[in-house]
Amino acid sequence: MTTHNRCSDNPRVNFHDLFDLEVIQNIQDAFAVATGVASIITDTNGVPITQPSNFCDLCQNVIRKTDKGLANCYISDAILGQVNTGGPTVQPCLSGGLLDGGTSIMAGDQHVANWLVGQVLDESSDIEAMKAYAREIGADEELYRQALGKVTRMPREKFDQVCQMLFLIANQLSEQAHLNVQLTKNITERVQAEAQIEKMNRDLQARTKELEEVNRDLETFSYSVSHDLRTPLTIIDGYTQIIKEFCSANLNVDCQGYLKHVFDSVQRMDELIDTILKFSVTHSSELNSEMVDLSQIAHAVTKELTLTEPSRRVTFRIDNEITTNGDAKLLQVVLENLIGNAWKYTKKKENAVIEFGVADIDGKPAWFVKDNGAGFDMAHAENLFTPFKRLSSTEDFLGHGIGLSLVDRIISRHGGKVWAESKPEEGATFFFTF
Repeated sequence: MTTHNRCSDNPRVNFHDLFDLEVIQNIQDAFAVATGVASIITDTNGVPITQPSNFCDLCQNVIRKTDKGLANCYISDAILGQVNTGGPTVQPCLSGGLLDGGTSIMAGDQHVANWLVGQVLDESSDIEAMKAYAREIGADEELYRQALGKVTRMPREKFDQVCQMLFLIANQLSEQAHLNVQLTKNITERVQAEAQIEKMNRDLQARTKELEEVNRDLETFSYSVSHDLRTPLTIIDGYTQIIKEFCSANLNVDCQGYLKHVFDSVQRMDELIDTILKFSVTHSSELNSEMVDLSQIAHAVTKELTLTEPSRRVTFRIDNEITTNGDAKLLQVVLENLIGNAWKYTKKKENAVIEFGVADIDGKPAWFVKDNGAGFDMAHAENLFTPFKRLSSTEDFLGHGIGLSLVDRIISRHGGKVWAESKPEEGATFFFTF
């Protein structure tokens, strides 16, 4: 048995990458010594991967030294190297008739190597025909005769058994090759996943840095609103008061109306500044989690609202002992806005009713503020929680369109959600969860 040296076709899976070649070489050498046959592992084109084990002089130093003998060796090895999953291939070598065998090594459905054995003289071989073959290929007959005398002799039945053993061992290598391919694939996927995670972490760090810069800009903006905008506003308010105090007697009714309009606009601008500042605070402030008595907050809010308009007839229905875990200051903002909205949109009701309680929705608690006021059309509810946007049906009611945005942001920061159900002139119910 010999090997040939056709160019490799660069298989997708390389035998060198699947096994430790030193270990494979030791297995091959041990197999050759134990069985008395020559042995070598080649790639799918017959190019040696391992060093030859137990090769005889007849094949290596006599037959292969002739052009015709070498060509016949190539043809013989090509046949032995064909994939045969049913068992080993066993046949006489074309270069002199020595017995050779071979089996393929697979990695899944990929043919990655051949294990070839042989250079065995069958006891039934025709020695005279082999000597004639030496003359045919132009080999030195005396060297051929001497080398032939050293070749391992073995009955065909025993050589078949050796090849069957080879087939079983090669199958084990094929299974290990398949496992190694899967392991390599898993490792590659893991490396790729880790690289993706690392990239995501870098992107997240960059995004976090951007958000930190945005927060700093927001703090700067809040400072500007609090100081730079309020300064000229205070001046306008002061001069308005002076004009009213010292000049009102000299102003006609229209001018006094204009002056009042300026004063009211200053107050409204001041309220808008407060609203913007509250919105920025809920965005950047940290949550301080504690047990919060929502019922107590609701009672306090309704008491303050009643003091602002004591003449109104409003029935409050506040469930007691409603508690939750959250930031007390921010949750107070939630109830101030929701109950405040209910107060505002029931002002045209002779017998207004405002409720605060907790309901079971899909097996989970949901807090709610309900009123019997103006309500709104749910078809326009997409603007409900958008900053500075107001429903068209609420134009008769004062506001900046920021209150529900504050509620939405605070509830989101608590890991919950807020939504509303309403019909025009049938009131509204705002639900929120944590």
